Amino acid sequence: MYPISRESLIAFLETDVELSEYAEYDALGIANLIRKKEIKPDEVIETCHRAIEKVNPKINAVIGTIDPVNENFETNPNAPLFGVPFLLKDLNHGYAGVQCDMGSRLAQGYVFKNDSDLAKRFKSSGLVAVGRSNTPEFGLSGTTETILHGASRNPWNTELTTGGSSGGAAAAVAAGIVPVAHASDGGGSIRIPAAWTGLIGHKPSRGLIPKGPMSSDGTNWLSVHFVVSKTVRDTAAMMDALVGPALGDYIHVPKPATSFLRRMQTEPRGLRIALCAELDDGPSTHPDCRAAVQSAARLCEQLGHVVKEAKPAISCIKTFRVGYNLFLPGLVKLIDKLSRVMGRAIGPGTLEAISLAAYESEKTIQKEKFLSDLEEVNTLSRVMGEFMADYDILLQPAVTCPPFEVGVKNPNRELPTGFDYWAEEIEYFTTSPLFNITGQPTMSLPLFWNDDLPLGVQFTASIGNDVLLFQLAHQLEQISPWFYKRPSVHVAR
Repeated sequence: MYPISRESLIAFLETDVELSEYAEYDALGIANLIRKKEIKPDEVIETCHRAIEKVNPKINAVIGTIDPVNENFETNPNAPLFGVPFLLKDLNHGYAGVQCDMGSRLAQGYVFKNDSDLAKRFKSSGLVAVGRSNTPEFGLSGTTETILHGASRNPWNTELTTGGSSGGAAAAVAAGIVPVAHASDGGGSIRIPAAWTGLIGHKPSRGLIPKGPMSSDGTNWLSVHFVVSKTVRDTAAMMDALVGPALGDYIHVPKPATSFLRRMQTEPRGLRIALCAELDDGPSTHPDCRAAVQSAARLCEQLGHVVKEAKPAISCIKTFRVGYNLFLPGLVKLIDKLSRVMGRAIGPGTLEAISLAAYESEKTIQKEKFLSDLEEVNTLSRVMGEFMADYDILLQPAVTCPPFEVGVKNPNRELPTGFDYWAEEIEYFTTSPLFNITGQPTMSLPLFWNDDLPLGVQFTASIGNDVLLFQLAHQLEQISPWFYKRPSVHVAR
């Protein structure tokens, strides 16, 4: 990690790169060793492939390896993350020439023709893509299990789900395969798996990270691409590498003048923190998740912050329904495009039950309903804006129940389907979709373990105030470190 003992460093340098030593470092730590020529980039990549071979059969996080993908691999050694291996989430990753199945038999074998702005920035940062991580079909489910690639399993207990839709990415990082992995979040898809696997899962403010130049997914402005990682500084370094508008972005947010990596080290003082264990009209929060958020509140109070119980006047069910209805039109467009490009008919032989039901139900949504949902976005955003005027941070459970067994929420089961399926899923991520609608930055942190299972807590700030989350996260990482907490399935075991 950062730093490790001199003895560990000597052992690391005097042997082939052993998996136990490889796991000691975060992404910036690996990049620093490469920069000082204490280890070669190809040795790190080879070690990463050995890590995949060792643990992936138990967790099914990586669905395919690829030749190291980085046009700057030999030409940009000064890049901040030069030579660090990472994984592409197999859902609209935007890497030219790299297969992207999107978890679907309909899309299997699809290849992007051109790099997206995001892909270019990943490459410029020095990261080297070595494989693709598992994801549910089109990212529709909060669990990662598909007909095409099977289920990803939680490294802390392989009988349990790893969450979704960035489930493969989270499982891989938690198990030590890579220090950081591409992820995306349209309703909780970064935060849910991060919370159940002991990782940092940050959903940046809307507009900070580009999604063009082509339409990169079917969720329009609801989703954002980013990463999952194990250290706050890696997460901050990725913000520095990715944020800032690209040419033609219709949501144009300037890049901050000072880096996240530097600004996170400024300690915030006396933050006003609202603690909210559950939203109105949603399912009850599991006692273990209540314990997680109460424990986090005590840590914040130890740091001198003021915590007060408060609840925004938000309907849980309404946020789910609005998010679902706004998600559907883009999903239908994507499915129709894939059907044409891949030459495959749309039906139960190419789509799972939840996807097919969503595709068919979109045809019943009238223009007036769509416009009404857009108005609801404005209402929800203003309600949260008024609430956050009184608080710096909103503290909630990142997940509202512990992880359950693989298969319990199988997205291909016959019933229920459509919105009824999502309504059933509400019980475990009631706090997530709201902030995809409002665009606020929100971060899951691994501050609580119960029965050897992580249960993340979620911190949310006002839109555009991502840096405050990083400053608080850095404080919490110092007094309640988590880097060396390792699951039962891990490359170093």
